[in-house]
Amino acid sequence: MTRCFVAFELSEKTRAYLAGLVEPLYRRLNGEAGWPLQLVPRANWHCTLLFFKGLAEEGREAVWREIETDARAGVWRDLPFAWEGPSLWPLPRRPNLLCLAAAAYPAAAEWPLEARLATPPFDQARAPRLHRYHPHITVMRFRRDRAIDRAAEWEAIRPTLPPLDSARIRFDRISLFLSGIPRESPVYPRERTMTL
Repeated sequence: MTRCFVAFELSEKTRAYLAGLVEPLYRRLNGEAGWPLQLVPRANWHCTLLFFKGLAEEGREAVWREIETDARAGVWRDLPFAWEGPSLWPLPRRPNLLCLAAAAYPAAAEWPLEARLATPPFDQARAPRLHRYHPHITVMRFRRDRAIDRAAEWEAIRPTLPPLDSARIRFDRISLFLSGIPRESPVYPRERTMTL
């Protein structure tokens, strides 16, 4: 059984655009403000669709067949997520990470994938239903022993941040990543990938 996830991958133009916003924010928070953050490598910036705590090879193959079918049908072409900007996740009072968050996307419940979530192996995904789908891209992580209440500081910082241009955030691939990787390997390996 292998931890894995299916995710939308950012185009290279989008990664470059976001790096111009994220890297200065990291320097500001980690350096000037002294927040205990680690920058997530650009190669790991993605938007998770489904996460599995453990899935055998045959389960991953079954998941990927259905993902390919939906991708070929154009289900995820030009995803219209409304990006809101950097956000402390899950809560500013006890953040684990800093992500680029989009508004909740209840239209995800209309994707064909929704009907599969009650059947094996999709029933092993951590997302019970897509009607609560909340797109986000993790760009920084708090060191595990250092997550403290950052709500007041964040409220002072947030209005000074440049806005995200949703039109510039594009996904061009969908991939099945393996996440049960050793800490010394900073990039998630792709088991499968295809163009959207």
